[in-house]
Amino acid sequence: MIQKTVAIYSEAFSGSSLQNDTLLVQVSQSSIVCLVYTQKQQVSALEVFDIEEQNGWQQVWQDVRDYSSLISKVYAQTYIYHHTARALLIPAQLYNQQAAVAFIAAVHVNDIGQQLSHTNIPGSNAVLAWEVNESLAAAIAKLLPDASVHHVYQTLLQQALAPQYDSHLLLHVYPQCISLVLVKKNTPQLLQTFETATAEDILYHTLAALKQHAVLPGSVQVTVAGHVNAYPQLQAYLQQSFPRLQWAGAGKQLNLIQNGIPQPAYHFSPYLHPLS
Repeated sequence: MIQKTVAIYSEAFSGSSLQNDTLLVQVSQSSIVCLVYTQKQQVSALEVFDIEEQNGWQQVWQDVRDYSSLISKVYAQTYIYHHTARALLIPAQLYNQQAAVAFIAAVHVNDIGQQLSHTNIPGSNAVLAWEVNESLAAAIAKLLPDASVHHVYQTLLQQALAPQYDSHLLLHVYPQCISLVLVKKNTPQLLQTFETATAEDILYHTLAALKQHAVLPGSVQVTVAGHVNAYPQLQAYLQQSFPRLQWAGAGKQLNLIQNGIPQPAYHFSPYLHPLS
């Protein structure tokens, strides 16, 4: 069972053909987010579906098709971004399919019925490898057969690799988890997702990541995005702990729907991805 929790449609969406636009869908265990990008790479429509009860991925996507005003339209391009914890950065010289499966199983525990994907990370000698449930991959392929498949970590790495910072921590907050990227001297040190239930959980994982990599909370640039308001006291904890704290913006991407967004722009920043 799914529940549509956000539905925002701009005049640009309702009054135009979508055949030159792009559909972007971000998928996790707990939600599916659909966005339509115009040719100017501005979001003209946004839908968020919370997955309240998992009755199999085929049923989840059938429900999305039934209740979404976006998913069944015709677009110039379609992108899928998976948000799964079963992902690792692997040195390019060590990468092959068998090794990637073994590395992921060693870190995240072996799990049968997974489909492996990978991509090279531009500007680095690393490969991002990830696994998704085979039934999820099959359901997406059936509904969106021409979609190109990516991982959320690709965008997080691109955002975190900022040469102007000696050390940079990117924190994306979701209703049931966080994703952290830590970069030192423009080299990734940590790329991981943690399950969370409270603001204290988030602060613990964030401080532990910095301690593990010998980075002082007072010296690191911290950029925060996502569902901060879903965790009471989180904003206060972050402001108290990190003097170099900033909130992620959305640039001009949300301009067309900004009047319909009840939350700050950083709330939806984790769902915005570059189109290439």
